[in-house]
Amino acid sequence: MHFVFFTGTGTVSDISDYKHCSRNVTTAGMLRYLAFDFGKEYFKNVTQLDIGTLYIDTCSAELHTYKILDQIFGGDVATLVDTNGKTHKVPLDRFVLVIGDISSAVTIALQSYLRLLGVPQIAPGSTSNWLDNVDRYPHFLRITPSDSFQAQNILRIAREVNIKSIGLIYTSSVYGNSGAQLIQKYAQRYNICIEHMLRIERSETSIEQVGRRLATDDSLPRAFVYFGDEWKIPQLLEKIHDHDQIWKSKGRMIIGGKTWGNSYELIKGYHKETFGTLTLGLATDFTYKSGGVDHFRYYISNRTPNNTPNHLFRRFWQGHFNCHLPLMNGVASPTPCSETCNLIHSSQTCQCPVLATDDVFTKLVVMAWSGFAHAVKNALSDKNSIEVLFANSTTARESYFRWLQTVYIPSKHNGPSDDMKLFNESSNQGPANYDVYNIKKNSTGQAEYIKVFSFQQKHLNKSKSEKPFFYHFGDIDDSFGSPCTTKQCHCPHNINEEEFDMSGDRGSNDERQYASQEPDSKKLDAILSLAAITLLALLTFGIYGEWSKKILGITVKSKTFVTFVNLMYDAHLEYMSCFVWVRR
Repeated sequence: MHFVFFTGTGTVSDISDYKHCSRNVTTAGMLRYLAFDFGKEYFKNVTQLDIGTLYIDTCSAELHTYKILDQIFGGDVATLVDTNGKTHKVPLDRFVLVIGDISSAVTIALQSYLRLLGVPQIAPGSTSNWLDNVDRYPHFLRITPSDSFQAQNILRIAREVNIKSIGLIYTSSVYGNSGAQLIQKYAQRYNICIEHMLRIERSETSIEQVGRRLATDDSLPRAFVYFGDEWKIPQLLEKIHDHDQIWKSKGRMIIGGKTWGNSYELIKGYHKETFGTLTLGLATDFTYKSGGVDHFRYYISNRTPNNTPNHLFRRFWQGHFNCHLPLMNGVASPTPCSETCNLIHSSQTCQCPVLATDDVFTKLVVMAWSGFAHAVKNALSDKNSIEVLFANSTTARESYFRWLQTVYIPSKHNGPSDDMKLFNESSNQGPANYDVYNIKKNSTGQAEYIKVFSFQQKHLNKSKSEKPFFYHFGDIDDSFGSPCTTKQCHCPHNINEEEFDMSGDRGSNDERQYASQEPDSKKLDAILSLAAITLLALLTFGIYGEWSKKILGITVKSKTFVTFVNLMYDAHLEYMSCFVWVRR
């Protein structure tokens, strides 16, 4: 008996805007896809069960995701096409788990369907506090903590390095809007002044304006917090690069959140613009090793276009090695790809960047699979059959969710000496552990991430050997500070750690208030939907009601009505494309 699992990975393909995926496959995105593929094999080894999987490349584009989800869950049976072109009719009760997404906006889209079906979701990201409400999202689990923790820790970092006044850059997205609310909320608690707020809208001109102003405007503070989408970071750095000398003369620096972390891919080509940046990254003790073997690294080293037959992997392979595969397009290089190339080890034949398998979200995807595998194993050991565990009943679903919620990963499967608990049962989320990095200029003039602080739950730990460096005109600035420059500013008082707000443990009235606030785009969608429904109602009366025909002064035939509805649907979705595949 096969059961289908699917995930939205967020960034396999790069996002061109909120509606489209680009043709570029990112290194981090491909690693996260390979982690999902590896997790499937891990699950099979732990449980001795063979399963089917459905994988969706959402590229963090929520409108693109809604289109795909409607195609899958819009009827009683999902119609899926695998990589061989074979069609599968899958009853919706066969979907028993979603592993994903990294994007909070995509997860909200997922939850609009999963809540109705009672399907659990384990998210390796999706940290927006708009997802904190356990009543609204009863079967939503995430390995990561709520952004309530991240926002406070960002402000604690600022206070630690004598920053008393900040600017705030945020993106017009679920993650950016909810994060900006939290920074404003907790800045008052920490007595840090927010002098300016710069919002990056969804247009190209908006990020151009923000980047130019950030680099050139003398009225802005030296330190800025960035709370926004991952894919906007290189675009922002590109705009700052256009005003590179002015940027250096201002001595400005950025404090980036977990979407930045310690990613070299995000700052590729813009190292000089990032010197002095502080970034917050999610931290986990989970490793791929057991018995001294790095199983994930070994798995990746054996991936080739021959044994990983999907077009995203093949497209990534071409771009990574700057070569050409048969029956593929999209690269300018006419050089045929060598069959001896390896994603882990560079050689004379295949010169390429070696994949860094320590990407934290890649680890979290494998953790999600590992937790699921051990939850199923534990349930089956408790005299449950696979049919009983995944039965389509309320009692069975709640029992199955409880196995997921309370699962531990045994120490021999994750590297640390102790068993690893994935979720806090009161909050359905993971521990609030972070590492803080300072981007420093190394001896070759390149950027290097140096760990300077860490957070374990609410406790701040300082590195004994490293301290943050900041830069002015490209040189180290020992006197860095961002003082209060407006009358509204107040210097921070000493805050005891006991004042740290732990209400991110989901369920407090304050967090539920924030969770109930929807992003501006959702409000706009709701208004447009209401307008469309009103118009459709008028047209319906126009068809069936003689009195309304007289009021409207029009005669609408049934055929015209149907055509109108279809055109409205197509006009909204014509720019989206769907990519799914099924593995058996």
